[in-house]
Amino acid sequence: MVLAGDPLNQPIAHMGPFVMTTQAEIQQAVRDYKNGDFGNI
Repeated sequence: MVLAGDPLNQPIAHMGPFVMTTQAEIQQAVRDYKNGDFGNI
């Protein structure tokens, strides 16, 4: 829980559990998740 902090002043894109700054990043995260690459380096 965040109780205080400075605003980031960045756009927010979200879909389901994914929160990123652009819709393209969301789409890449969904592709990675579906391909089993999510969280792997």
